Amino acid sequence: MATLSVCMIVKDECEVLDRILRQAQDFADEIIVVDTGSNDNTKDIAYKYTDKVYDFDWVDDFSLARNYSFNQANCDYIMWLDADDIIQDDVVNRIKTYMKNIQCDTVMCPYYADVSSSGKVNFWYYRERIVRRCEFAKWVGFVHEVIVPFGQIDYKEDIIIQHAKEKVSTGRNLQLYRKHIARGVQLDTRHLYYFARELYYNGALEESLNVLDNFFNRKDGFAPNVMDAYVLASDISAMLGNNLRSEYYLFEALKIGVPSGALCVKLGNLFFNKFAYESAIFWYESALRERQDNKNGAFYDVNLCRITPALQLCVCYYRIGNKARSKRYNDYVLEIDDTNASALYNKQLFVSEKD
Repeated sequence: MATLSVCMIVKDECEVLDRILRQAQDFADEIIVVDTGSNDNTKDIAYKYTDKVYDFDWVDDFSLARNYSFNQANCDYIMWLDADDIIQDDVVNRIKTYMKNIQCDTVMCPYYADVSSSGKVNFWYYRERIVRRCEFAKWVGFVHEVIVPFGQIDYKEDIIIQHAKEKVSTGRNLQLYRKHIARGVQLDTRHLYYFARELYYNGALEESLNVLDNFFNRKDGFAPNVMDAYVLASDISAMLGNNLRSEYYLFEALKIGVPSGALCVKLGNLFFNKFAYESAIFWYESALRERQDNKNGAFYDVNLCRITPALQLCVCYYRIGNKARSKRYNDYVLEIDDTNASALYNKQLFVSEKD
């Protein structure tokens, strides 16, 4: 049976740390907590579960801190966790069972990044979660850091980690990008993509679009990121009032390969707004046909790729006079989310029309 180290970096996590450490102690052979400058009792909580608590001076680089935590590990494999992650009891048991016969080098697991209060998963993707302790198990990137998957890779769809973010974003990631750029750091292609996203999240739309255009000039972009970047550029252009440029980016995205669900929805919206309902239906139904498999590393937004196209199809079919199919798509939404306000309104409309 292989042994497992759990490594974490933390700062001011007293509100949530006890929860994840209580879960981790059930499957970890050792727990390593690296504190990057807490001002609360985070370290006291960590010491309840492990004596391997270390201090690390924060230097605006997540990879350096995470690699320091990995360097303290002594087990065969290393699993990383964040303080605000949650692991359900059945997943704890699956991890213990899996470690008895693990054979691979990198374990990719679903990361539920957005879960509603009712338990509905809104946004998820695969992350490298458990790696063999070796020279290749290294973090890269001062922010949006990753371990490049290596060796034999196993996808464990039933080992699910939920990220229950508690803290309100303060623009920290954008600040890190600006600090490193000011120091003369040249962003690689992957970081250009994430820098543009951070600019967008923080309302710097024109700067974000300029960075995206720079990103498109690179030839080594990760295909799902490139397609997503074109969709983002289209959204930003529309927000800036340039609809022709918005359309241009959507059609450029089609050159990348098989369109993502998100791209199909945006193309559907394009034709919907032109009252071209048959064309809109084609793209919305294409979005629903996308296979929900994030093993290509893409993000998956359940609202955008499932609920939105189904609601739009409900409207499209209603407007072309096919009320039976319209109702079918509305029912589909309620199967996914029985609290969806738009679908509940539509349901009442169908009932009133029947009366």
